[in-house]
Amino acid sequence: MSVDSPSHKPAIGMVISAGSLRYLHSTAATLEGINMTFPAGQWTCILGRSGCGKTSLLRYLAGLLDRQVD
Repeated sequence: MSVDSPSHKPAIGMVISAGSLRYLHSTAATLEGINMTFPAGQWTCILGRSGCGKTSLLRYLAGLLDRQVD
């Protein structure tokens, strides 16, 4: 008996790109000067200590936070 592995299909989707992100929480800048690109079909892990802006970044990318400018 042999098991066939599924054929690899190219990733179809969009690239998420964010440039010059800035988000102020209270009086401190939670996110500032963030530039990143998330290619389609790639896994991305966001790590950091408590309060460093991980959730704020995800909320921004989901469109739940408005971009803040000077």
